[in-house]
Amino acid sequence: MLRSTGARFCSGSLINNADNKNDPLFLSANHCGTTTTGWVIMFNYHADRCADRSSRNTRDTVSGATSLASHSTSDFHLVRLSESPAQYKVYLNGWSRVDSPSSKVVGIHHPSGDNKKISFSDREVLSYGYQRPGDSHWRVTRWDRGTTEGGSSGSPLFDTNNRIIGQLHGGSASCRNMSGWDGYGKIAKSWNVGWTRSGRLRDHLDPSNTRAETVNGRNLE
Repeated sequence: MLRSTGARFCSGSLINNADNKNDPLFLSANHCGTTTTGWVIMFNYHADRCADRSSRNTRDTVSGATSLASHSTSDFHLVRLSESPAQYKVYLNGWSRVDSPSSKVVGIHHPSGDNKKISFSDREVLSYGYQRPGDSHWRVTRWDRGTTEGGSSGSPLFDTNNRIIGQLHGGSASCRNMSGWDGYGKIAKSWNVGWTRSGRLRDHLDPSNTRAETVNGRNLE
């Protein structure tokens, strides 16, 4: 994610809904800001090789988004992009609102605004409250390969079925602290956390009220 000034400030992910209607929904973190003025979403920002900066693509962007729902407890922010990025051959990720810990997890993110990185934890995530009592978050106790940094906030956490189960709130993990932890706000808690549609996910990820607990990903068409 970029601001209109070009500053890179957070990560996020396209996310599918239960209607499979090609709605360009984008999930990030509440603490990244709920005012979308000046937002630019960049896609396919990766390199063919980690150290090869010349191969990085920075052309695939969408300017503008409308805020749909957000909440500070589970630190989520869902927006609808101003236009479809289908021409960039992107993917609407699936999700799970099942409140059961995954035995392994994967994080895909943009640490410090850099090109895409992937982190792996081969440990079961823990349920906890992130600086408060409760069970609003998944805790990755440490990453076994890779790590997150500032700029990774809002990025998706995937379970063993390749479905999003949360988005990054924060933690102590960094390149200088490879044994650090990370906390991800749960999809399971964001589902009903607010009293109205502007404070929860269910109205937007399941607009027809199918009561689906999981939805698979699909190519955006």
